[in-house]
Order: sequence, then structure tokens, then C-alpha cells
Amino acid sequence: MRILLARLKNQELVYGETEEITSYCEQNNTEVASLYSSARPSMVQEHFKYVGNRMTDPYAVAKDIYGDSNGKR
Repeated sequence: MRILLARLKNQELVYGETEEITSYCEQNNTEVASLYSSARPSMVQEHFKYVGNRMTDPYAVAKDIYGDSNGKR
């Protein structure tokens, strides 16, 4: 699995595997303008759209399974 970060010709910032980005571009009548070699995870979470169809988003923010910030369940 290799995740690519891309800017599309319609100025969208997206990420996913090669096939997923290609499929998204075909569905939205656009194409890749440029690829990014790296980005901070916080930048990807904030500005990029996940276009994949995997079970989970690779850049998703983890949720606290034990309760809120005060430790309450």
C-alpha cells in the first residue's frame, strides 16, 4: 500500500492509492496536476480529502476509547 498526495487540476488536494486517485479523477472529470513527496500528517488531516475506499482513513485522528479528557467513561 502506497499513499499518494496529489493536487488536481481543479485545485483539490486529495490522497489515496494510485488506482483510487485515478478513479476519483475519472468520476470528477479532472486529472492530477502535481504530486507531493511528503507532508506533515496534520496538514494532510486538515487540507486533503481522502478518496480511497479502504476500511479506514490512513490519516484519521485517533479517538479516545477510554472516555473524555477528564478520564470519565
